[in-house]
Formats: sequence, structure tokens, C-alpha cells
Amino acid sequence: MGSDSIAIEEKCPLILYIPNVFSPNGDNINDFFKVSVEQVRRFRMEIFSRWGERMYYTEDSQEGWNGNTASGQSALPGVYVYHIFAEGYNGKGELVSEQLSGDLTLLR
Repeated sequence: MGSDSIAIEEKCPLILYIPNVFSPNGDNINDFFKVSVEQVRRFRMEIFSRWGERMYYTEDSQEGWNGNTASGQSALPGVYVYHIFAEGYNGKGELVSEQLSGDLTLLR
């Protein structure tokens, strides 16, 4: 008798959903700016004030920004800029990188 084995690698397509507003006011509804991702291999997110000050940085796709500055103070309501890098597969199973930038609104 013989035996054989087969390796199966899952290459489901990368999916990103990026909200455009959040309200970190402690009511447990939209208190974090968090990107919903599926099938991500690598992830990085930075958030900047309109003056270019980096407010938040993470490489963990499960984390989100709580609306505080890097020093822990509550950020002012307004518009902020995000830069997101995500790596995953496309529908053909090819490795792809997404680099996305946009703005988000913080409401209090």
C-alpha cells in the first residue's frame, strides 16, 4: 500500500470595508474607527490630523482608533486622514497589495 498527501492553500479574496464616520462618545456604538477586513495577510493603518500629526498607528487589523491623540488626549471633532496598506489575494488567487487613503469624520 502507498499513501499520498495534498497541500491545500486557502486563497480567498481580500475584502475591506472602511467606514467614513465614528463617534467615540462612550455609548458603545461606533466608538472606534475600525476597518472590517477579511482574508488579509498583512495590514497597516495610520491616521493623521489635518496638520499632518500622526494620531494612530497599528499593524493589527483587529484594532481600531479610539479617537485619542498619540499622547492620550481626546482628539477634537473634525476630519482626519487615513492611510491603509493591506495585502491579500484577488479573485484569481494572485497576491495583491492595496494602498488606500481617504478621510474620516470624528463626531463627539
